[in-house]
Order: sequence, then C-alpha cells, then structure tokens
Amino acid sequence: MSTTSESLRELVRRLAEQNRPSEVRELAMAADPEKRMLILRAAREACSPGMDMTRMCADLGDEPARHGLIRWLARTGQFDELRERAQSGDVYARDWLAVALRRRFGPHGR
Repeated sequence: MSTTSESLRELVRRLAEQNRPSEVRELAMAADPEKRMLILRAAREACSPGMDMTRMCADLGDEPARHGLIRWLARTGQFDELRERAQSGDVYARDWLAVALRRRFGPHGR
C-alpha cells in the first residue's frame, strides 16, 4: 500500500472514530472507485464507527456495511427504515424484515 493510501486510511479512521460521516462521505464521493472502496472499508473497520458511519458506508455501496446495518436494524426493531430499504428494492432488507416481523409477531402475524 502506498504512503498516500496509508495516510488516507488513517484520516478516514480518525474521522470515523469521531463519528463524522459527512466528512468521510465528501472524501468518498470525490475519490475514484478504487479509493472510494478503500475509504469505505477504512470507515467501516474503524474502532466502534457508529451506526451513522455504517449507514453512510452502506448508502455508498459498501456491501459488508449494508449487511451489518440491515442486521442491526432488524435486531433493534428499526422496522420503518428496514421497510424503506426493502421497498426500495433491497432484497437482503426484505428478507431480514420478514424474519424480524416473524420473530416479533409470530408466524401468523399475531
């Protein structure tokens, strides 16, 4: 990894640890596709990045972040956002929404 990439990862890690998703989003949106994935991965892997950071990474196409966010939404009963993501075509969100609702209301919706 180049010194530039290492410096970028360190900057993103610090921003993520301070839960500053808007700054990380700006960096990611300005980057080429390869650097964007490096930025998103660094943000996701930061120590305790917070759900705002995870949500931002998911919204910019980071699949592991999207999966983690959807599982968290299902576990914590965040059905409105989970439903929105499912209705926008996210199959993974749709599947987790079904699981979460079954757990909450039983197999017959009671």
